[in-house]
Amino acid sequence: MQEEEVGKNKILNIKEENYKKVIITKNGKFTVYSLFFDCNRFSTLNSLSKEDELELEKESKLSKMVDFCIKILRKNFISSNELRQKLNKKFNDEELTNEVIELLIKNKILDDKKYVFIAKSLLDEALYGKYFIIDYFKKKKISNEIIATLTFDEEKEVEKAFKFFQSIKNIYVFTNTLKAKKKIGQELLSRGFELNIISSLVDNLKTDHEIEQKLLERDAIKLKNKFSKKYSGLVLQNKIITGLIKIGYSYKEITNYLNNGGISND
Repeated sequence: MQEEEVGKNKILNIKEENYKKVIITKNGKFTVYSLFFDCNRFSTLNSLSKEDELELEKESKLSKMVDFCIKILRKNFISSNELRQKLNKKFNDEELTNEVIELLIKNKILDDKKYVFIAKSLLDEALYGKYFIIDYFKKKKISNEIIATLTFDEEKEVEKAFKFFQSIKNIYVFTNTLKAKKKIGQELLSRGFELNIISSLVDNLKTDHEIEQKLLERDAIKLKNKFSKKYSGLVLQNKIITGLIKIGYSYKEITNYLNNGGISND
């Protein structure tokens, strides 16, 4: 029987488990991808040097990291940067993380171009505007080169904005017109639509005059009850008018209301 080399870790057995090789030695075991093992000198060795063990330890960890990524990618739709962050958090090995990401990109398992294409389609369907979408990909740390390839059709942007406008306008039906326009404008702005599109929609917002008058009367009475404890006469009326203007009613609406039998001066 050939003597075991001094300082080397004897290989006792090699088992096949699915797509991996389990190398069992007298000091422990290593689990690596079969492709890596079969394509390198390890398949012909009877024992491992310290350098061999370090290489197998690294490859074993790399295989665990790749498996971790594949498991995530089967369940989640994420960018390379998001996957990189998850890997670093899980394994705390920046160097191997970079190797894994490069390997996945090289084998077209991870593709930020496809990610952006699909994600943009989903964001379009969810009625998000141009600037929200661009900012979304910047936050995902997608490369500027890929972001620069994005195209936004103006008619499509108008269509999305109108659909979103239609979905929220009734929320503000019990708010005065100026406030409703302001709120809807803010919603559209946060959604990422261009200012000219937003202006076009909110400027054409139609409200029910009868509801508007009831709202004005409601708010005027609230202000009168608030200020009548300290003020009366013209001072009280001026306080109410100022309060209504701050809420968002126009001076013309307020004076029309007062001239048609609105709150009294007493």
